[in-house]
Amino acid sequence: MSKSKRTLTTRGRGTGRPYSVTAPGREVVEKMLANGCSRATVAATLGISETALANAATRDPDLSASIERGDGALETELVGHLLAHAREGNVTAAIFLLKAKRHFRDSTPVEPKTDRPNITINLPGAASPEDYARMIDVTPDQENQQRNKA
Repeated sequence: MSKSKRTLTTRGRGTGRPYSVTAPGREVVEKMLANGCSRATVAATLGISETALANAATRDPDLSASIERGDGALETELVGHLLAHAREGNVTAAIFLLKAKRHFRDSTPVEPKTDRPNITINLPGAASPEDYARMIDVTPDQENQQRNKA
């Protein structure tokens, strides 16, 4: 591990030896996330795995706050750009903002997900009594039996 990475994280003692992110490391995390970097890239910069970063964030409220601020800054910037384009008449940007920020749907309502199966039954149209009798008749007709014997 390089010297710069050692100042960003520390390794605990004992079983599991979890990583902790130092104050300079938390600043790096916040800036990288605000600039659009992925969590994997941030973790690699710190010299730890993405899982170790997530675990450190669950143990450290300051790191968790840094992550939230970084993500929030990026979202605020992106929404600002979209909003500016929408106000200039870009309909696509306006529709996207409505859907993303206001949960707008321009089609049929979204059905809630359920564990129950969705079953559709299609019934045939009305049939005359003679047609119905022919459909349910399971006795073999004599012409087919004679053809099969030949």
